[in-house]
Amino acid sequence: MGSRRKFIATSALASAHLAAAEKSVPFQFGLMADCQYADLPNSGRRHFRKSPKKLAEAIAELNRHPVAFSLHLGDFIEADFSSFADLAPIAAQHKAPLHHVLGNHDFDVAPDKKPQVPAALGLKKSYSAFTANGVRFILLDTTAMGTYRHPKDSPEHKKAQEELKRLQDKKSPNAARWNSGLDDGQVIWLESELKAARAAKQRIIVCGHHPIVPFESHTMWNHQVLVDLFEKYRVNIYLNGHNHRGNYRLKNGTHYLNLRGMVETDKNAFGLAILRSDYLEITGHGRQKSYKLALMG
Repeated sequence: MGSRRKFIATSALASAHLAAAEKSVPFQFGLMADCQYADLPNSGRRHFRKSPKKLAEAIAELNRHPVAFSLHLGDFIEADFSSFADLAPIAAQHKAPLHHVLGNHDFDVAPDKKPQVPAALGLKKSYSAFTANGVRFILLDTTAMGTYRHPKDSPEHKKAQEELKRLQDKKSPNAARWNSGLDDGQVIWLESELKAARAAKQRIIVCGHHPIVPFESHTMWNHQVLVDLFEKYRVNIYLNGHNHRGNYRLKNGTHYLNLRGMVETDKNAFGLAILRSDYLEITGHGRQKSYKLALMG
């Protein structure tokens, strides 16, 4: 009987240690951008046909960690709607949810297929928000204003063309067809999410495809609207893709991190993010740099 009691006590202690160890594991999530697959030959530094293998390698590595989810920050494909189906079995190997934001190349498909793009990436809405581990994650649709996004006879396309021409007339460096911005309705929604996050004393990580800072040839068209909102509500981090070379700036308390594009060269690029008490640690793999981003407020 004594041995049985000792076994039960030992088992209970082991379970308690296991539970404590599980609680001590920091919150983690995966980061990828610009897989940009198509069955096409290389174009410059872009190795389109190597993207499925890179995606599989990234998912295999992230599956080795207790990630709550992973984020892919736009341009899952380069072209051709069938490319989504080619990548789907690989993405399905991810043990945790894989969240997507929309990129400009995701809409390089036949006009009749454009409305099906969000669903092909598992999106019920083109932008959304969720809370995990005390952080409000806000996933934007930075393609909403794009000339490539809407039917050519639509009011949305006309408005996008007008905005592009306005920027071209100003000789703005971001006056390019591969860029875009948020529509008015989404800006209103974004501010409501930021306000709610601050009221709940949550940290805020916003994700999109197009850069906001610094101002360069890849930057979102209406970037200043977002910079103002981010400063007003003390957004901690903005994560994006689009510029395959990657980039980083700290501006008035907000970290702006542009991940490197997976499609570039024959070397992979992705990251593992670990949320610490006062900073976000990003361990880069392949061409992706590592960062420690202090979390203020």
